Amino acid sequence: RELLERLENAAKKEVQGRLPLSSFLTPKFEIADKRTSRVVSYEWRAQSVVEQGDKAILNLTGAKKEDTAKGSGGTDLVRGMLEKSGISCSSFGTGQAKTLEEFSGEIHSGAARLMMDAAKHSSVVRVVDIVLLRLFHSSSGGRYLIQSGEKYSDGRQRTGIYQLPGTKKEPHENTMQVAQRILDSRLVMNDCKVRLDNTTKEFYEEEEESPSYPGVRTVYRKEIVEGKITTTDPSVLARVGLKVDKPWSSEDSRKVTRVFCWMSRKQCQSHKVKLFAPKEGTEVSALVYAPVGLNMEELMSTLEKGGVDVSKFGKGSSKTLKEFSDELAKAEATLATEGGQLKRIVDVVVLRVVNSSNGQLLVEAEEVLNSNTKVLNRMPATKRRPDEHQFLAAQRVLTKVLHMDPNFVTLDPSSVLVLEEEKDSSSYPGIRTIYKKRIITAKLLPAS
Repeated sequence: RELLERLENAAKKEVQGRLPLSSFLTPKFEIADKRTSRVVSYEWRAQSVVEQGDKAILNLTGAKKEDTAKGSGGTDLVRGMLEKSGISCSSFGTGQAKTLEEFSGEIHSGAARLMMDAAKHSSVVRVVDIVLLRLFHSSSGGRYLIQSGEKYSDGRQRTGIYQLPGTKKEPHENTMQVAQRILDSRLVMNDCKVRLDNTTKEFYEEEEESPSYPGVRTVYRKEIVEGKITTTDPSVLARVGLKVDKPWSSEDSRKVTRVFCWMSRKQCQSHKVKLFAPKEGTEVSALVYAPVGLNMEELMSTLEKGGVDVSKFGKGSSKTLKEFSDELAKAEATLATEGGQLKRIVDVVVLRVVNSSNGQLLVEAEEVLNSNTKVLNRMPATKRRPDEHQFLAAQRVLTKVLHMDPNFVTLDPSSVLVLEEEKDSSSYPGIRTIYKKRIITAKLLPAS
């Protein structure tokens, strides 16, 4: 119970400790880590200084464009994570269940994540992020937009569902982008002059076991965004059902037709619509990253099968097998076989934060720890877990490194660049290391 309370308190402090947008718009600012007393100084520098010349911090020479629509492999990784949690993969691909390859593809595409429930020992859960839109209009004492049904292009349909309109969050999106996508694509209400509220945060979770993923619990993390219709155009109001008391529908690009109606709060209560996050839903769940990597015995076996002389570890400047195992367990590196050769892979996500007002780039200038000052001169970055989508790693840089609300920036999925270098390391004798650096551009919003 003590562990759960620490996890809950840490998550709450992370959200509470996020800085206001104004903090990031000053030429220089500092971010302090109260736990370690480490203070990092940041500053905005001209793009030409950061990316060009002999002293460039981010040298993009040789960088290749990444196909972000293509998911990475890792079926064996996902299988191992499930089996270590006591979940058999034998039922995948039978009956209604999806194949393990489909499940792995979902994880690596960022559509879902595998995490561990600290409240239940070694229990792995599938986590899906959902954004719901609570759309309000002041007519007739106040009414809310509710989805009551939907019909698919193949003729299948659902009725009587009565829920707030919503959709899954893509890994490169922030919450407000998803809310806007719901308005534009699902509701086709871009002419309704909807004012979205970014100041109120409402979260809750729902859990279920899906027949598509046998034995795997799914936790839906839901965030509610409120929007108010401000248009007074009679034709627009009539088109979205606000002039007549009857259902209306909209069709999206995939030919899915959704049926909507307007309900008072009392009507929503009678249809058991969750208009607001329940009070108990504000508690932070005890979900942490699921363990990956290899223990000492598994690592030794893997290295020996790969033809690596394990007797050389722990001698001279080389790391011990335990240090290597710890690194893999922390997901700071992974082992993979390429061309029949065992290789260590270090995957780093670098965030190229652009100030939209002047085009300058954000740089970590220096850090102060225990009264010692160290020059950094680097971009904000983090190591990507092998089971993690690159944009989810970028989101971690925003929240964990920069203490920034993800709604302050937009991530560009079309301009991801990758730099790759392979070389030997004295710390890992007999193993070549591939260093992958993924550069993701994030544009900081101007002051509103």
